[in-house]
Amino acid sequence: MKKETNIGYIIFLFIILSIIGGILEILYMLVVRNKFVIGGFFHVPLRPIYGFGGLLLYILPINLKKNDFILFMSSFVVCSIFEYISSMFIEYVFDRVIWNYSNFIFNINGRICLIHSIIWGLLGLLFFHVVEPLTIKTYMFFKLGFKKKLSLSR
Repeated sequence: MKKETNIGYIIFLFIILSIIGGILEILYMLVVRNKFVIGGFFHVPLRPIYGFGGLLLYILPINLKKNDFILFMSSFVVCSIFEYISSMFIEYVFDRVIWNYSNFIFNINGRICLIHSIIWGLLGLLFFHVVEPLTIKTYMFFKLGFKKKLSLSR
């Protein structure tokens, strides 16, 4: 499938990924803590950090996306670095600690940990094999639908 590069699609993808991130965090809290929590910086089921992280994956060179192991490792590394930098940014700019992995084994300064990095790798696979193709199809459906409506109204 052709890679969309127009700004409309990039914004659409960012919003979709931010919503998916919010839903994933709510489900994670239900499973891990057995309670319904809408936390995070905005206290809504919308997590821009997932949108930005997904856009970082979206711009990966195409040759990294041809092999699932390389794709997993690329997602693992890119998202872990992004999570670490985001944690530092949020703490220093907003004086808030939104996540802390200090209690997890194999963590680095409580900002990232092995289990979550593995999850990022798996989510990268899910993104490229399921979310991205569906998002492109949905975007094209709306884009073509709006064009058709505009041409009929003339």
